[in-house]
Parts: sequence; structure tokens; C-alpha cells
Amino acid sequence: MVPIPSSIRVSNLTEDHPKRMLDAEKMTRVCVNLIQNAVEAMPQGGKLTITSQISARRLRLLFSDTGIGIKKEVMSRIWVPFSTTKAKGLGLGLPMVRQIAEAHGGSVSIKSAVGKGTTVVLSIPINSRAMEGEIA
Repeated sequence: MVPIPSSIRVSNLTEDHPKRMLDAEKMTRVCVNLIQNAVEAMPQGGKLTITSQISARRLRLLFSDTGIGIKKEVMSRIWVPFSTTKAKGLGLGLPMVRQIAEAHGGSVSIKSAVGKGTTVVLSIPINSRAMEGEIA
């Protein structure tokens, strides 16, 4: 769903972890948004690694890129709707990612180093009310 330039290598290191009920359409939007952001952060090419982990009864999906990173002043408003550094961006992508993660009982966090890259961690509980079909 996201065009990947030939200058970017993608490593999918996800595993077949325990199944849980999710809103598949919304979680697809989350993943597409995070992959698109990573691709846009690597205009000269680089590597995107997507990893899954089980930790403390949570499924964690990590999206790590070797892109330009995020400056501190931008990081401070990254979750604010309509705040963007992109010429054609609306500033709704990351706030939407956070909203969907929280609707699933989860969270999202970002660690970034300018010139080195960014890692976004999406954390979703394995056992929750959402697992019983009560998805927001």
C-alpha cells in the first residue's frame, strides 16, 4: 500500500504472535502511516526495520528507520493535530495513530535522534476488553 523507493531496504522481522481482535482497517491505516512517514524521512535512502515483540502481556510493533530524525522543537508538538513540517501534510497522521492505538487500549511512543533515525513503538495489550470484541 506504500510505494517503497528502490533506495530503501525494508526488513520485516515480525513474527506470528498471539492473535487478538483488532479493527483491521484502522490498524492498517496506522501501519501505512508509520511506514509512509519512515519512507519520507529517508529521501536519500536507508533502511526501515519492522519488528514485533511480546513484552509484559503486550504486543509491540517497532518501526525503525535510518532517516533524518526529528528535531526537539518538532518532537514537542508531534501529537498536536494540524502541526506539520511537510509541504503537503495536514498534520493529522500521528495524532490519528495515537487515537487508534489508545482506542485499542494501547499506546504509541517515539524516540528519535537527528541524523540517525527514528523508532516508533506501537504497544497493544494482548489480553484486554478489546480482545473480547469490544473494539472502539
